[in-house]
Amino acid sequence: MATTLINDKSIKILQDIVSGLICSSKQHFLHSIINRKKGFVKLADRMLEEYNEETTTIAKFTARLLELGNVPKVESLNIEVLYEVQEQFKMELEEQIKGMDWLNKVLPQIKGDKVTEQLLTSYLQDENKHLSWLKQQVSLIETIGLQNYLSRQL
Repeated sequence: MATTLINDKSIKILQDIVSGLICSSKQHFLHSIINRKKGFVKLADRMLEEYNEETTTIAKFTARLLELGNVPKVESLNIEVLYEVQEQFKMELEEQIKGMDWLNKVLPQIKGDKVTEQLLTSYLQDENKHLSWLKQQVSLIETIGLQNYLSRQL
C-alpha cells in the first residue's frame, strides 16, 4: 500500500514537471527564434541549447512515467512569449525561482521512490546551474547596461 501511495505521488509530480517542461522548452525555442531574428546569435544558441536539454529531460521523465505504468498526460499551459531580451530574462528568472521552490517542496514526498528521487535530484542540480546562469545574465545587464550586453550577443 505504501509503495502505491509513493508511486501515485511520483506520477503526479512527474506529470506536473513534464507539462511545465514542455511549456518552457517551447518558450525557449520561440525565444531562440526571436533572438536569432534580431541578430543575437549567441543568445539564440544558448536558448536553443536550453530547449535541447529540456527535451532530453522530458524524455527521461516520460520514460520514468512509463516504468511506473503511467502514460504521460500533458496539461496544456499558456506559453508567454516575449520580444524583449530583458523581459525574457526577468520572466524566466521569476519562473525558475518558483519552479525550484516547488521542486524542493515536493522532493521529500517521494523519498521511498529511489529512482524518481535520483532523477529529480539530478534535475534540481541542473536547474540550480541554470538559475545561476540567469542571475548572472540579469546582473550583467544591470552592470554593463542592456545595449552593451546585447552587443556581446551578436
